[in-house]
Amino acid sequence: MNIAPPSQEHPHGLYDSAIFSTHAKSDWPSSGLNGHVVVQLRIVFRMLGTDEFLTYVQCFNVTPPTLGHTTDINAAGLHALKCATRINGDRIGDVLPVSYLRSPVHLVLHFGKNANSHLTKHTSHKLSNEFWLNHYWNKQIYYSLSNDT
Repeated sequence: MNIAPPSQEHPHGLYDSAIFSTHAKSDWPSSGLNGHVVVQLRIVFRMLGTDEFLTYVQCFNVTPPTLGHTTDINAAGLHALKCATRINGDRIGDVLPVSYLRSPVHLVLHFGKNANSHLTKHTSHKLSNEFWLNHYWNKQIYYSLSNDT
């Protein structure tokens, strides 16, 4: 998992996405996304005097594929993700124990009708708010999320 602050090479930082359990006892992967959240990791830290590592994450709202629709994306069975935001546009975050991490995930940009002309490999996650959860990325994710619909 990569978590790196802004630098010359990565002007907006480098932050991987993952599936986290919302509680200590998790039945991942058999439960799919039930009881789990998709997040972007922002920082890992440890409170002084403890051995537990925590991570600050920014959350995504997840919409499962719609059954019965014939659009290409629904046929592919991909979950839609939108950055969870407050009314003022700030991203919603949370602090979770690193031990709740269940799996890294791969996100694919959702361009819509028009792609932002400022998108680059360094700005794509910073300037985009909508993504697809690529469940074809690995076998564990595929089987977990295929049963989730």
